[in-house]
Formats: sequence, C-alpha cells, structure tokens
Amino acid sequence: QTCLTKAYEFKKVTVSGTEWSVSDSKKGQYSASDAKDSDFPMPRYPVVDEPIAVGECIRGWVLFLVSANADVGLLKFRPGFGDPAFWATT
Repeated sequence: QTCLTKAYEFKKVTVSGTEWSVSDSKKGQYSASDAKDSDFPMPRYPVVDEPIAVGECIRGWVLFLVSANADVGLLKFRPGFGDPAFWATT
C-alpha cells in the first residue's frame, strides 16, 4: 500500500510496480513483473503509472518472477517522490 501524505510542488505524483524490486543473497535483482496470471491474488498494484492524490492510498499485490532457488532477502521501494524504503524479508 502506498499513501501520499503531502504534496510535491510542481510534480504530478504517480505510483507503479516499477518502483518495487527484490534482491537475493547473491545480489541478483528482480523487478516487479507485468505478467498477467489469473491465479495471482487481486487487487494488483498498478503496473503502469497511476496518479495518486494527497490523502489517497493505493493498495495491491506486486508480482515478482524469481528463480526457484533464489534466496530473496530484501524488498525495495523507490518511489518517484519521497525517500526510498527497504525491508528485510527473512
């Protein structure tokens, strides 16, 4: 979920899955996928730029296609606004 809590002067703010990525223990990087899988949970996080207004939240699942033997250890969020965020997944 991404919520916009303040305005950014002279900047239209959008969110998309391209802002999300994961990395594995061998420094492999995996970007969010735009694959259309009917078995994937809904709602999907926007795949392409979706405008967001101050006070609005956009929520959905992000799909990552990773190697079966990948040891994913870090989730990254790098928005086009504000500061990036990182979460350990283990």
